[in-house]
Amino acid sequence: MIDPLRDFPLVRDGYRKGIREGKREGKLEGKREGKLEGKLEGKREGIREGKSAGKAESVLMLLEARGVKLSPSLRDQILSCDDPATLDRWFRNAVSAASAAEVFASS
Repeated sequence: MIDPLRDFPLVRDGYRKGIREGKREGKLEGKREGKLEGKLEGKREGIREGKSAGKAESVLMLLEARGVKLSPSLRDQILSCDDPATLDRWFRNAVSAASAAEVFASS
């Protein structure tokens, strides 16, 4: 029986070349898609971090304006927080807080 890949060198060489090119193109496409996805994820993460940093600064500015004193460790706790819900709660608490303890109350 005739086997085109065995019996016809031009067919065999063309087939192998096509396989190599397909693999190469597939790898390049995968790299492009991966880079794009990585850039998008990095951008989303940067936006999230920026929003958290802005909220933390807002909490600190509000507390300063209200005359509420914070220890360096509490200040660091606010600045290092990356949970939007927590930062929102602290901000709401800071609006009427007379002390740092009231800011960090969980209610």
